[in-house]
Amino acid sequence: MNNSTIKNAIVAITTGTPQEVKQAQKVVDRFWHTVYIPHREEGKNALSVFLDELETFDEISDADHKSYFINTLKWALFSLGEEHFDTWAAFFLRVMQHPSGKVREAAIRAIDWMIMDIHIFLDPPDGTTRDAITIKRNRIRFCHFVYAIELLCERYYEKRYSRCKYVSSLPSGIYKSLQRLLTEGLLRSDRYRKIYEDFLKENEYNASSSDRDRNYILPMIQLKHFNKNEHHEIPRTPGTRCVICARENISIRSMGQKGTVCEQCTIDEYQCVFGIPNREAAIARRRRIFDIGYLFTEMYMDAVLQKRGLSSVDDLGDMATFNSLFQMAQNEFNVCFSKKEKIELEESKNQSEIERRFQEVINHLVEKI
Repeated sequence: MNNSTIKNAIVAITTGTPQEVKQAQKVVDRFWHTVYIPHREEGKNALSVFLDELETFDEISDADHKSYFINTLKWALFSLGEEHFDTWAAFFLRVMQHPSGKVREAAIRAIDWMIMDIHIFLDPPDGTTRDAITIKRNRIRFCHFVYAIELLCERYYEKRYSRCKYVSSLPSGIYKSLQRLLTEGLLRSDRYRKIYEDFLKENEYNASSSDRDRNYILPMIQLKHFNKNEHHEIPRTPGTRCVICARENISIRSMGQKGTVCEQCTIDEYQCVFGIPNREAAIARRRRIFDIGYLFTEMYMDAVLQKRGLSSVDDLGDMATFNSLFQMAQNEFNVCFSKKEKIELEESKNQSEIERRFQEVINHLVEKI
């Protein structure tokens, strides 16, 4: 019943008349106070419907209803902001680039509610006791979001903005909205600024050596069997539209919350989320995520073939056997290397060192076969 109450309210908010929208928003407001407050789990389950609606946000017909929807997120953010921070952050990074100032303005207010729900201070204003690890995690997430907004500012900056002394004097547009979000929202007080400045220092974001490392374009992994060195040449799919930029007939690069995403938008999001200043460096680092796995897979398959006395994959006999061996290699890669170890391998500049580490593991695995 509660879930349907929220779903029906969302339908009215995203499609109804201004009066219907106002009544539906009151329903959500009342639900938060009468259901969520006394029955947290039941309330969270119902309000999580808003998370599902993020996937169809672009299908809302006009900017007015998009802003109505974002304005209603207050209660979902108050109850689910910390638990699902990464999902909300990815959504708002996209919405802050919306062409409608009305939508961006609604996002600025909603982001304020999102930040209010994650506790990043050692003495939370609500008086609750928070685990130090939780506080640290929330600070890191908050700071990554701020850094991603700063990268968006760099993307939308134009030389003419240098003539404007104050944010208020900037011409209306995405850049001004981003600057307002930073100065009036995310970094609005000394406490927030201190947390972010400490984060930058600890991670050496401002150090020239760090900038060089983050801008370093990792060399391409050389593969023997899998032709992935040119995997950017994925064929275009007729009739396919990017859910972010709306380009048509794209080469599908990733699947977003709402559907297919093109190469440019996939890289844009990756660059923002991981705070990589140089676009070419971002492309190279993202490529490594896949190529490291392919390198292990072909080395593992070669070792198995050698043990079986076979000279190439063509000698396996049929595609089913090949697919089985390929899947086995991928499974071993995921089992043998932790997420942290995979990241270390992806960041390695020396392919021979990567191969050495892989060979040690593969030798041990093949002995058991």
